[in-house]
Amino acid sequence: MKILHSCMAVIAMSILVNQVWAQSCPSDMVAVGPVCVDKYEASVWSDAAGTGTRYGASADDYPCSDNGNDCPTRIYAVSRDRVTPSRFITWFQAQQACANVGKRLLTKPVQHQLRGTRPDRSTRGVCLCLGGV
Repeated sequence: MKILHSCMAVIAMSILVNQVWAQSCPSDMVAVGPVCVDKYEASVWSDAAGTGTRYGASADDYPCSDNGNDCPTRIYAVSRDRVTPSRFITWFQAQQACANVGKRLLTKPVQHQLRGTRPDRSTRGVCLCLGGV
């Protein structure tokens, strides 16, 4: 009986913690464990508001080289519903786009956890970003 009460306490604590985490995420993100993750795979833009030039829609047209270190202008990852994610992007470019909006790319463990929670069951997009909680 003691083990059952301990398990119930852990489950209750887990539910409470998850509710607190979920309440801490910005509206364009969802809680996955202790982190907030973009709801949608990112499209990459020349402006943080998702306006201006859109990159990676149909070609490798990013303003920086594959190493992401020589962008003459900033690129920004924007998570939006019903917008096709940008493609033709390297990990380094995607990292820059996420960093420019105060986020970072997902780690492998979080990607595995997402496979069971995201509606489209896909984490193969260019840039799902993490934000702080």
